[in-house]
Amino acid sequence: MPTKITFLPAFSWAILAIITFSQCREICDFSPIQLEQYNWKLIELNNSGVEPAIENGNSGSKESFGLRLQFEMTGYSEPACPENYYEIPNPVTELSIYADQDFDQTHSAGALLNNYFVVRRNNTQTKLPEYKIISESMDVFNKYNGTYIEVDYILAQPPENPGAYQFKLKLKFSNSDSTILSSRLITLQ
Repeated sequence: MPTKITFLPAFSWAILAIITFSQCREICDFSPIQLEQYNWKLIELNNSGVEPAIENGNSGSKESFGLRLQFEMTGYSEPACPENYYEIPNPVTELSIYADQDFDQTHSAGALLNNYFVVRRNNTQTKLPEYKIISESMDVFNKYNGTYIEVDYILAQPPENPGAYQFKLKLKFSNSDSTILSSRLITLQ
């Protein structure tokens, strides 16, 4: 008998804790919010200032060039509970950047340039920018923190020679579909 008396309060406490500390305060059986990523845009940047600025001209500095990927998110099945429970059925799994022109002696036209770009993020603690390699920054396509998302890809290793470049950004999705975005032809000096 003592075992049952000891077990029953402990079991009751566990159930009470689950209900009390759950996000919903009750047991829910809702499907997640289904999110869709859409309306992709690729914009040229000038990263020479405190914040990257949109490059409106036809030329820019090869030492401070970047690309901004903008896209929107929308939910099309919103449950009442739990909050912030979402699912992206077809997320981006691969991102590739390349140029239509020869970039340097080892990277001819169409060669992968991911190692030449870094992702610029703002550190919320220090308020300073951080730069991460692309492969470590794919979480932006899986985390929902708003309906409009921007990701800045900064050229960390400029081309050997100045000239006109058009960059392409290829996004591959989990269902094996892909889309390609193109920058304007811009002269890097």
